[in-house]
Amino acid sequence: MRPLKLGFVLFVSFQPLFHVSLNAKESV
Repeated sequence: MRPLKLGFVLFVSFQPLFHVSLNAKESV
């Protein structure tokens, strides 16, 4: 697997997690 593709996969998989943490920060 190419590093670029691996980075893209990680980015896509962590995006929902990032949104959740962002929403949690705003709700506090």
